[in-house]
Amino acid sequence: MELQPQVIFSKAGASIDTTTIMESTETLNDPVKAVVLSSSLLTERIFLYSSFLEALKARVKADLWTTSAKNLHIDQQALSSEMTVDSFPAVKPFKQFPYTYLRRLNEYVWDYRLKPPSRMGMIKEIRDRNTRFHIRTLYAPARILAALRMEQVLEDWLEEFLLTYPRSPESKLRLESNPPDVVLSTGSFRFEEPAVAAEARKLNIPTLAFITSWDNPSTKNRMVYKYDGYLVWSEIIEAGHHHFFKESRDVPVYITGAPQFDVFFQQRFYESREDFCARNQLSPDKPFILYALGSPNLFLEEASIYYLAKRVAEGELGDVQLLIRPHPLHDKGLDAGIFKQLGPRIIIQDNGQGGLSVPTRAQTEQNIHDWVNTFRHCALLVNLSSTAAIDAAIFDKPIINLDYDPEPGQSRQRLVKEINHTWTHFKPVVDSGGMLLVNDDAEMVEAVKAYLLNPGLHREERRRMAEMVCGFLDGRCGERMVDAILEFRGEEEEEEEQAFVTNELNQPDEKRMTVMTVQKKRPRIVAILPRGEAIRNFVYSGALDELSKEADLHLLSIVPNDEIWKYLTLKFEQIIPLNENEDSWIVRFIREVLDLAHGRWLWSSGAQVRWEWRDQEADTWKGWLKRTTKKLLCYPFAGRAGLELLSGIEIKASQWLRNTDEFINLFRELKPDLVFNASQVHSNVAFPAVHAAYELGIPTSTFVFSWDNLTSQGRIFPEYDFYVVWDENLRRGCWKSMAS
Repeated sequence: MELQPQVIFSKAGASIDTTTIMESTETLNDPVKAVVLSSSLLTERIFLYSSFLEALKARVKADLWTTSAKNLHIDQQALSSEMTVDSFPAVKPFKQFPYTYLRRLNEYVWDYRLKPPSRMGMIKEIRDRNTRFHIRTLYAPARILAALRMEQVLEDWLEEFLLTYPRSPESKLRLESNPPDVVLSTGSFRFEEPAVAAEARKLNIPTLAFITSWDNPSTKNRMVYKYDGYLVWSEIIEAGHHHFFKESRDVPVYITGAPQFDVFFQQRFYESREDFCARNQLSPDKPFILYALGSPNLFLEEASIYYLAKRVAEGELGDVQLLIRPHPLHDKGLDAGIFKQLGPRIIIQDNGQGGLSVPTRAQTEQNIHDWVNTFRHCALLVNLSSTAAIDAAIFDKPIINLDYDPEPGQSRQRLVKEINHTWTHFKPVVDSGGMLLVNDDAEMVEAVKAYLLNPGLHREERRRMAEMVCGFLDGRCGERMVDAILEFRGEEEEEEEQAFVTNELNQPDEKRMTVMTVQKKRPRIVAILPRGEAIRNFVYSGALDELSKEADLHLLSIVPNDEIWKYLTLKFEQIIPLNENEDSWIVRFIREVLDLAHGRWLWSSGAQVRWEWRDQEADTWKGWLKRTTKKLLCYPFAGRAGLELLSGIEIKASQWLRNTDEFINLFRELKPDLVFNASQVHSNVAFPAVHAAYELGIPTSTFVFSWDNLTSQGRIFPEYDFYVVWDENLRRGCWKSMAS
């Protein structure tokens, strides 16, 4: 079509040629092409039953490559014409020598360097006993390389070396014949999918990795190949991923929530208690206890299940039933016959996957119905350190977690304790207070009795636990995965900005002029936008539009790029760019000591993890010396009085050693009634302006950016006069964590 230039006048009277806007709009009609990989039913249930597939087929031209033959028969009518489902390309393993040897060496070097409790526990309890001698000979060189801090050098070299080995020629041919804009891997720690990601890398096709589960970064083998972006459940998982894979700090990481739990919020999977119980041979008028097994590859839980089942069968726990749910991937290791002898109160759930290999399994809608309604209708959950605890927490079901090895002889007792009390992913869950730990079978039975009498125990803690791990609990996480694909390719941002700019420019002149009208006795507010997410939260949401109706608004904003800055200047008449202005090293040093003292005083599980990570990041002798010095200095201030004193010193030092009067002069001219910082975290660029307001006696306020910031992001400084928070829990958190 022929484009006709048009001239539209902005609020400031500047003319804009909309031809460029129209051309940009036309390019958005071409959908993003994506290849989505899946090699496990745990991720394929995301495709089939979360909000992911609907959003994907509506907005992306996608090709799904799956290892499950069952999923190859998805009804094509349920898909769009832009989406296909194909079998996974053939993948062959690496040769044992030298490739597998080098991969093992790399894993051991990282283990000895980072010493993650989860990996080290597995080494001591399992790997050392089962590893062959010729592999164990790698331990010594691994220790030497770790001591020399050569782990990243080794892995970078190994990545390039592994890329030379053609594990999947078929995927190379497919990608070459129909190159996508992006390849999304949902199993970057598994056997099959890294082979395809490697071929994409060699063809310069961008790759995204979805971190499938909350324990992947800290428990799985190394993810040697680097990806161009990552999708994670929540902020705590993002922090863990950054810790174990430092290169991820330099690429986009998208927090999507846990999409497999979208089905928990879809009414179509809900069924009545009567129907569910009828299918599972349960009595609907009696409560049932759920025992969800973990993988039998790690622990054998049959003895404890039998102990509980026998007491249920004998009526010791009242008129209740027991439903035993096998792991969806590993349903071996349970002798069904001995449980059938206990009578009709004891039921083992059938997942319909018997006889299938792990990669070829899939979950039907009936399996999803069973999963959702099992946790909806159970009275409480008993498990051993499994993700089932999160399933139960989402539905507000009491959780009992074994803190002992249920296998006779307890050969892995120490490993159980380490998982619950030291492992990176599970310790915060235990520390949340959302579950009861029991030390033997008798305690397990007593805990069951307690929760049957009072299922409301630890309700608030369960809710916080689920939010901490999952990030979002709204049933829209699959949509966020698609949002991440589009944003990664630049489409999402272009569409969003184009819509906002077009909408603003199309407003009637009188409406745009109304924005310029200055009313008498309006408060004057300076809002600081120190990061891109703050622009998203307060500009794109319309919050600042609402504020400008009631106040004389002035903006100090970073400049993410020319397009966004152009949009901001069109939308807000009184806006000033906010540039980096580094404070004196003395001021920065005081802030670091203050942050350490705050973390040591707070000493939450998040603060402890942060402390350990910073210790490990001090990986040179100079870094270690600086870190140790700051730690020694922080201890005298690790209390309310000490924090107040050190906060005062930080404020005075910032004033005395400031290297610019820009904001002092600006605020003297504007005379604002309030200076508002739109993000208390990652906002060093805002510090000089906030300190200038403090020096001039201008009230200050900030927005606590996320629900976990008070316990995981360190000290809020400078201290503010007012804090804007999400809810009552965060308000209480502010009272607790801020010394003043």
